[in-house]
Formats: sequence, C-alpha cells, structure tokens
Amino acid sequence: MKGEQFIHSLFLLVLMAKVTAQEAHVAPLPASWPAYAKYKDKLYIYSGTAHEDQFGRNSISTGQFFALDLSKAWNSTMPEWIKLPEGPANEYLSGAISLDGKVFMTFRNQIEPDHWYSFEKNSWAPFNHSLSVNGAVQYPVTLGTDGSVLVVGGYDDDYAKKVSADENVYLIYSATTGRGVTRALPPYGINGTPVLPARGSYKAAWSDHLKSAVFYGGWNPSVDENLDQWVSLYHPETKKWKLLQTSGINSKTSEEHCVAITDDGKKLLSYGGRAQTADVGITYTSALENNRAGQQPDLQ
Repeated sequence: MKGEQFIHSLFLLVLMAKVTAQEAHVAPLPASWPAYAKYKDKLYIYSGTAHEDQFGRNSISTGQFFALDLSKAWNSTMPEWIKLPEGPANEYLSGAISLDGKVFMTFRNQIEPDHWYSFEKNSWAPFNHSLSVNGAVQYPVTLGTDGSVLVVGGYDDDYAKKVSADENVYLIYSATTGRGVTRALPPYGINGTPVLPARGSYKAAWSDHLKSAVFYGGWNPSVDENLDQWVSLYHPETKKWKLLQTSGINSKTSEEHCVAITDDGKKLLSYGGRAQTADVGITYTSALENNRAGQQPDLQ
C-alpha cells in the first residue's frame, strides 16, 4: 500500500487538537487512513493507524469511533467530540452511512472483515458483501435515490498497471436488505478514456443536484501524473456512467485528497492530497453545471 501519511486535511485541524486537563471530553488519536462519513450535521471517524511520532514509528491500529457535531462552533483546541463504542482495530479502510442514518459501514478493511455499527443497538457486527477483489482503498458513496451504497473495485495491492476484469466492477449494496449486486463497469467514457480512469484512492460524494455519485481524482499508475484530474458520474436511476469534460484551471492527478459536495449539490470541493511527486495543499472547486466540471482554485 502506497504510503501511510495522514493527508485527509479536513480532519487534520481537529484531530491534532491538544486535550488539556481542564477538558472533560475525549478526543480521538491522530490517525492515518481512517474510515469517515458525514451524515447531516455529524461527522463520523473510525479506526485508522495511530503514530507515536512523525516518522510513523510505534504505529498501532485503533478501533476508536467518534462523532463531531458540525452544527456547533469549535476552536483548534476544543472540538466537541462525542465518543462512541469502539470497534475492531483496523487500518486502510473507508466508511459510509446508510441514507436513514441508522448504520455506519466500513469497506476494504486490512485486518478485520468489513463491519457495520448500528446506532440503534450501539454495537458492531461483521457483514458480508459481494465485492471481494483486492485493491487500493475503495471509497463508498451512499446514493441519495434509494439509499444503496456504491463501491467501485480498485487496483491490486502492488498498484499493477493492468486492471484485471474482476476489478472492473462496482457493487450496489443495500443496508436494508443486506444484499448486494455486482455489475461490470462500462469500458470507455470520452475519446477512448475509461469511464473511471483512476481507481487508486479516488474520492466520491453524492450530488442532489445531479442525482448522481461524483468521483474525483485518484491515482492511475499507467497515466501521466501531469494530466488533469478526472471527474466521473454515476446516475443510479439510469445505471449510466459518464466521464465529464473539464474546463478552467485544474489540479493535477492526486490521491488521498478530501472531497465534499455543497448542500445544493452544485459544487465539489477538494482539498489536499498527494500527487505522485509531492503533497498538494491547494483547495479546488468544481462547478457541477451543464454536465461540465470547471475547476478554479479557491481563495485561501
């Protein structure tokens, strides 16, 4: 797996907060590769690899599970974390929350099987699904149409340049029925380019405006690192994939970045990440209008 640097920049500020003796709440350990998901005004973060120093020495996998109330203001020294029951210690994983907010799911766990957490039962349990390919971390996205979770197959663990047929699939998983269906990805998008060209540590989010899952960025070992980021859509009602054309100033191919969609579903925001040559510390926005994605660097 490529690197262990914690680059989910959205969490960097709050996770590195120092807890003083006067503080009554508990904060999560700074950890790389956690599973995280946002549901309404709550941000959930689970597990990951905690490091005792900046060089990653004495690393341990943790089962920590916390929520942050985004409706409340906080400063850099006292975010109001809510501690939830710990789950199995894990690393290199991703997470999603069911549309009704009742279940937190994890995918692509390195150590333990995939698990989910029931907010009604306040407990963890393993669950099975049909996406069994080994690959770089796959990031799930909850579809706003029927609440299914979409997960796309990734590359194998050595980031081989050739993606096998088994990895050219995506899973639609229902948290309600506990069942999933696997479908083949369409081969091409624009001008012979694969519809989802980069599947190493891509990011995905749901847009109510487009009624589509939006995929942004990712790493492809066979593609020039100086090419622009990819923006792809999946429309669940038609089961169609689309690779968007881009315009304006674009960020270059990167991975392990952080992506969110604005509440109106019309703008995608990406921050941080790691290009193939260096870390990226620029915020980009994409206007998701007229089936085009125009990127401009955000003012900082």
